[in-house]
Amino acid sequence: MAMRTGLEGCGLPFGTLYNAPVRIHWTFFFNFLFQVIYAIVNHTSSWKYGLMVALIWGPLALMIIYIHEVGHLYANKKYGGTTYKATLWPLGGFSECYIEKCTCMQEFFVALAGPLTHIPQFFIWLIIMLASSHIGIDYYKAPFSFDAFDNGGADDFFAELGKQMLNFNLVI
Repeated sequence: MAMRTGLEGCGLPFGTLYNAPVRIHWTFFFNFLFQVIYAIVNHTSSWKYGLMVALIWGPLALMIIYIHEVGHLYANKKYGGTTYKATLWPLGGFSECYIEKCTCMQEFFVALAGPLTHIPQFFIWLIIMLASSHIGIDYYKAPFSFDAFDNGGADDFFAELGKQMLNFNLVI
């Protein structure tokens, strides 16, 4: 029986990416439950807040992390590298890849490719945010004072998300 090392085998299979298995680490699900329970316990009067937390720490976080890893693995493939596996977890992802006779610049671009995926994502989220003003949420005119949540504006919401991530890191 072979001994497992690192994150190999941890989590739920999530398909393949550039011929490498992708897994969602168990801490992703633990974080999701932690964030939702924390929101419910501390903001019981706001179902909107709980829903927003569930969306952000569920499908949106998974999609953002997945796209980020696609960036790394695409750059690795572009330079002729081999990808062994990718693991998605709440604070990002791990991709194991290798480029034969890799230069420092190639390694730099593989490392940079993940964060670069956030630039087009920013514009997509901005378009969605601006389009949502047609349903009564006007971010553009008052970015930090709208009452989209029962317990305060966007600044309170994101400050609370930051506190929740701090608590999650302390628990782990």
